[in-house]
Amino acid sequence: MTKSVMKPFTLLACIAVLSFLSVRNAQNSKANNCPDIELQELQVIFIRLEPGSEVLSINDKHSDKYKLERNEVEQLRAVGLKGKLNFNSGGVHGELVGCKAAKQARVVVVGQSQIKHPVELHQPDGVSVILSIR
Repeated sequence: MTKSVMKPFTLLACIAVLSFLSVRNAQNSKANNCPDIELQELQVIFIRLEPGSEVLSINDKHSDKYKLERNEVEQLRAVGLKGKLNFNSGGVHGELVGCKAAKQARVVVVGQSQIKHPVELHQPDGVSVILSIR
C-alpha cells in the first residue's frame, strides 16, 4: 500500500496561491465598490391573469429568465385561481455588478388589469411572496 504524503514545499505553495486568490478577490470587491453591508437582490415578476373556467395554465415562453416556480403555481391553484397566466414583465433590483447579494427575495404580482390607484408594497426580507391584485 502506497502512502501519499504532500511535501512541505508543495503544501506551502498551495497555501500561498490560495492566500493570493483570497486577497485578490477581496481587493476586487473593494475595487468594485461593494458595500460592507448585507445586500439583498429582489426579483419582481408581473403576471397577467386571464380568468377562465379551465385549470390554471401558464404561458411564460416569452421569458427565459422570469419563470414561475412549481410551488408558486401550486399556491395560485390552491387559492382557486383558474384561467391562463401570461408573463408581463420582470426585473431584478438591488443588483450590484461584481458584488454577491447575501439574501435573495422574490415577488410575484398577479393581476387582471392595470392598477388604477397607487399601491404601497413593502420589500420582503429574504423571502418570496405572491401578491394577487384584483
